[in-house]
Amino acid sequence: MLRLPEYRCVLKDEASDLLARIPSADVLVVATPVYFFGPSAQAKVLLDRAYSLFKFNQATGAVDTAFKGTSFALIASGGGDLGDGLKIVEETFRKLASLAGGGFSSLLVPNAPHEAGGPGRDPGLMKRAVDFGRALASRP
Repeated sequence: MLRLPEYRCVLKDEASDLLARIPSADVLVVATPVYFFGPSAQAKVLLDRAYSLFKFNQATGAVDTAFKGTSFALIASGGGDLGDGLKIVEETFRKLASLAGGGFSSLLVPNAPHEAGGPGRDPGLMKRAVDFGRALASRP
């Protein structure tokens, strides 16, 4: 396994530049639909590649990360109830935030409408989304 002294991914592609910029953000917001009990492929790639932003000391068990001070937020929607994958995805991202030592919040949308624009026609959901965004923006 190749180990780099700096926090960066060994792969050289479009995601490498994005990963390098993430730790400078105050909040990392990931939005994904839930497909077959997991996040979308794009969100999963981001999650997998975030491994490069951690350093694990095998001898002591200590974890160091470029994410220091970064909070995490998840917005996830699914066609079923909370047990049909939404809670699994939430727990995955909650564990990432915990490992990074950052805060975590989520907005889960069960039984999401399948038609385009459907969520935008739900005033209760729109209020929850606006309140969630305001709470994220007001964090110190």
